[in-house]
Amino acid sequence: MEKVDLYYLKPIYSLSKLAVWTSLSVLVIINLNVLLLTPQLLESSAFISVLVLAMLLSLATFLMPLYGIKRRILAEKNRVMAATGRDIETAYDRLDKAIKSGDSRKLADIKVLLDLVHQKKDFVQSIPVWPWNRGTFTALLSAIILPIVLGILSRVLQKILLGV
Repeated sequence: MEKVDLYYLKPIYSLSKLAVWTSLSVLVIINLNVLLLTPQLLESSAFISVLVLAMLLSLATFLMPLYGIKRRILAEKNRVMAATGRDIETAYDRLDKAIKSGDSRKLADIKVLLDLVHQKKDFVQSIPVWPWNRGTFTALLSAIILPIVLGILSRVLQKILLGV
């Protein structure tokens, strides 16, 4: 995308879905290979280091492209907020002029204008700067943390049950 459209973020959210699926695929492939084909590798501290590095790389694969998009969304959001600030200033200038002139018919129109401009400001402020839906990052973190927790639990259970 050349230009970020704050009013249509679906393409950006699609990118975040692609990034999370790419990262999850890497994690699933690594974990399935280890658990199904070579579980003895979990006893090697060198392999554990490589596994942790692969998980961090997977997290970076997810975050790095989206961090660039975040910066672009934030820049566009700041641009729109600055323009909206100028619109609010203009509306208040009109309000001051209408009050000074005593033209009560214009006051109702200006009130509608101010309400609309403030609604736009509130909407733009509510747009998240990170380009993903709420559950996307949580899903990735759970895919990274779950194998670690399961690995620790399996070692603890192994020590308890086997007395190793």
